[in-house]
Amino acid sequence: VEYTLHSPHGEEGYSGAVDAVATYRLVQGEKGVALRLEMACRLAQGESRSTPVNMANHAYFNLSGEGGDVRDHVLMVRADKYTPNDDTN
Repeated sequence: VEYTLHSPHGEEGYSGAVDAVATYRLVQGEKGVALRLEMACRLAQGESRSTPVNMANHAYFNLSGEGGDVRDHVLMVRADKYTPNDDTN
């Protein structure tokens, strides 16, 4: 599934137009099927103004189907850096 967004110059007070894409894919991994999210953002074609962008994902999925507890899910993050948390957050 692919979602796209065109944010024109001046929208929400930001300078420069931006095109953003979020793509969700089911991929076969070593431990079964995994959901992969790819996010990309670029200046719109012909845009010369720089624009601050902070892409964030706020999607929540129950990967076990109907019922189940999200605390039983296992998450693998392939990243060089991340913000760790504990049982309180």
